[in-house]
Amino acid sequence: LAGGSLTPALAGAALATGLIARRLDIPALRWCVAGLAVIVAARLAWDPALIQGGLSDRLILNGLVTAYGLPALCFGLAAWAIRRPDRPADIPEQVAQALSLLLSGLFAFLQIRHALHGGTLADPGTSVLEQGLTTLTSLGFSLVLVRFSGPSASPVIRFAGLAFACLALFQGALGLGLAANPLLTDEPITGGLILNDAVLAYALPAAAAFALARAAGGVRPVWFVRMAGGLGLALSFLALCLAVRHGFQGERLGLDRETGQAEWYAYSAVWLGLGLVALGYGILRGSATARLASAVLVGLATLKVFLFDLSGLEGPLRALSFLGLGGCLIGIGLVYQRLVFAPAPRPAAPDA
Repeated sequence: LAGGSLTPALAGAALATGLIARRLDIPALRWCVAGLAVIVAARLAWDPALIQGGLSDRLILNGLVTAYGLPALCFGLAAWAIRRPDRPADIPEQVAQALSLLLSGLFAFLQIRHALHGGTLADPGTSVLEQGLTTLTSLGFSLVLVRFSGPSASPVIRFAGLAFACLALFQGALGLGLAANPLLTDEPITGGLILNDAVLAYALPAAAAFALARAAGGVRPVWFVRMAGGLGLALSFLALCLAVRHGFQGERLGLDRETGQAEWYAYSAVWLGLGLVALGYGILRGSATARLASAVLVGLATLKVFLFDLSGLEGPLRALSFLGLGGCLIGIGLVYQRLVFAPAPRPAAPDA
């Protein structure tokens, strides 16, 4: 055995060993599973490219399945096979779980790159859609692992959920925020006005981040929930800004392109709208963090109106900008007065 067949063979041997250990109750075989996992991990560290030779351009059903997907499945099943009922996960089980999750993540990420680069994994460069799908995948892994993070969950499950979420944050900040941001790269965006690469790359991860923040409440630390919610808000903000710019500019969104007055006004309206949505969610859910995010967005829109719209807009758009901002601020003040800072009801007078 050599090349691309070695890893699947070792993974299959680990699964067979785990099933034998489960049926015959031989504790030593459980450590054999861990040993095989360590060998595969060392092989992966030495050369992460487990595929030797060319890779077909077929989607999903390609060499990545046997190189990464099948070993991930085998080690996941091996971890299940050597699990001891009513006992915490021990080292052999945790090692098999960790390798299964690592191979699963690599399989998903490489499938995305394979699909978007015509089967050439070593193709230089990236795209906003690739960065968005990678971020979405990381958030999806974290969300699934949060669902399995019960009181008796393995430490590997809990740590992997945190690791995938941190990877999504890193990917969102550097990948979507800087490296592949179409505002900075001026790369052409494909798709229509509503469904296009930019909106999908930011809106889908934003929705996944909000879902992760909601699922992690009471299960993960407070900083984790706030991190996921903050990532969702930031990606939502960028998605709306890119949608507005795509509607006015077309397929190229670079900041060096001239911004018209109608587009400039649309940003104020979109920022205020997102701030009002965050405020409504914060009031309905009793979330002080969401209300704080709403205050930041409304404050940002207010600064834009006074610092830029005052000098950049003319005629009706300038009037609409100030009237819209004033109406929103008055409405927000009334909402806080009636719902957030409402006086407590007076106690009923005692009967005489």
